[in-house]
Amino acid sequence: IKLTRDAELYIDDEFTGNLLAKIKKGLSKRDTGVPSRFLFDKNISLHFLKFLRESLSLEKEDLIPGGKYHNFSDFFSFPNPGKNSLEFPLMPQLKHSGIEKHKNIFDAIREKDRALFFPYHKYNYVIEFLNRAANDPAVVSIKVTQYRVAKDSAIIKAMIDAVNNGKEVMVFVEVKARFDEESNIQWAEEMEKAGVKVFYSFPGLKVHAKLALVARIENGKEVKYSYFGTGNFNERTAKIYSDIALFTMNEKLTNEAEQVFKFLSGEIVNYEFQHLLVAQFNMRKELLKLIDNEIQFAVEGKEAKIILKLNSLEDKKMIKKLYEASAAGVKINIIIRGICCLVPGIKGISENINVISILDRYL
Repeated sequence: IKLTRDAELYIDDEFTGNLLAKIKKGLSKRDTGVPSRFLFDKNISLHFLKFLRESLSLEKEDLIPGGKYHNFSDFFSFPNPGKNSLEFPLMPQLKHSGIEKHKNIFDAIREKDRALFFPYHKYNYVIEFLNRAANDPAVVSIKVTQYRVAKDSAIIKAMIDAVNNGKEVMVFVEVKARFDEESNIQWAEEMEKAGVKVFYSFPGLKVHAKLALVARIENGKEVKYSYFGTGNFNERTAKIYSDIALFTMNEKLTNEAEQVFKFLSGEIVNYEFQHLLVAQFNMRKELLKLIDNEIQFAVEGKEAKIILKLNSLEDKKMIKKLYEASAAGVKINIIIRGICCLVPGIKGISENINVISILDRYL
């Protein structure tokens, strides 16, 4: 048998009082949440099933018959019974030749922007970037966002090393990352003890950005190096999640990354971003503008195409705009990981939209 409880953190009011304390209180109640699903062996005796239903206060709709085994996450570590054909062939992670030719990752970034594609590239470069920053005498400050933290996080250890080495370290920790709330809070408190300036979640807002900003003194002048990524600062999941990352010292981008961190630390409440697309500021407006550009190309008889890779697509305004683009003749390919509320293939509405979800060795 397996009982699943409602694990949602029901916080009545995020805007008053201590949000962190409310989240901690909600976590303490997670194990006693309302039952939402009860899986059981279909061969169980009716007498015993009735006993379980009454003891656990289950409704009829909570009951789902099945097989004998229900903890499917165990299959991640299921041993190979002896057939190599059941496993994916080994795919060693690639070295980045542009970074590898330099002894110092800062030199590699200074030469030119460096793009990485995980899990095909080694994630070690991200850890090296932060470790070197933590131990480099020329580095004066490090700022990082954290959404989902690895169990034994090399990133967090680098931040603690940095503050112990006299760097100014700021970390924004999103404690509303579902099912990682407790882990994130524990790591945040560990960093605070070491002297890291830790900032926590905003009321009514979830910070999903993956940013790092390193300030370094070079030739008597402060210069900034930034990391922008689509994936978490998590060396474990970086081996199976498909993500893109960019190392850069382009001032247009590093200066705006600095503004993001000022917002996260409460120094500013508004900013006119010109280069980064930042949710709550300009992301929706700029995305709609980009789609309108493709619509105009289609109207003019030019090639018009959109490729989107998303976790989910539920936003009504964005779906409406994509329908408009399709009707104008824009070819749209969408790769969705989870929920998709857009319906493709409807004549006159979405016939130019193709939606797929990739189920393979990498997410």
